[in-house]
Amino acid sequence: MKTSRRDMVAAAGGGLAALAALGVTENTNAQGQATVEINADLLATLRDCVDKMAIKELFGRYAHAIDTGDSEGWAAVFTEDGQYELFGNTTKGRPAIAAAITGRREGRPHSQHRMANHVINIDGDTAHSVCEFCVIAERQGRIDTITAGFYEDDLKRVNGQWLIARRQIQIKTDPAILEPPEA
Repeated sequence: MKTSRRDMVAAAGGGLAALAALGVTENTNAQGQATVEINADLLATLRDCVDKMAIKELFGRYAHAIDTGDSEGWAAVFTEDGQYELFGNTTKGRPAIAAAITGRREGRPHSQHRMANHVINIDGDTAHSVCEFCVIAERQGRIDTITAGFYEDDLKRVNGQWLIARRQIQIKTDPAILEPPEA
């Protein structure tokens, strides 16, 4: 006899509502023993959502680290042999990545990296992502877009944590916008 989700919730109260919503059903086998089945498709969809949230949080740590000049924190979002590519140059490995921004904030205005329109495809312990970004900063008393473009990433799950294996930065900003406006 199969117990419906509605019957499970009604019999047990709201405590099992979450399990029922996740596709957990109780059945009885031919020997009269209770068994529990889990909807595998629903659990796979849930795992996909959780992974995508973790990847977006990784991108948030990337932005906060680079905006605050935390070179070690910035390097930590990459795999040990991770790399980023910008203007035809490749920086590879955490030590080189950390060195790339060490001391960079000195004499520069505070910047904020913003990312949006994420498209993330997950395949087991690897993923591919594309998103748009812009960097804003205060210059001469106003907020300006410093640069904008796309991040294209290859990611790996390492010890249960998503990390960037390769980030290709595609700048799509008119070079004139990089110059401060005339006062």
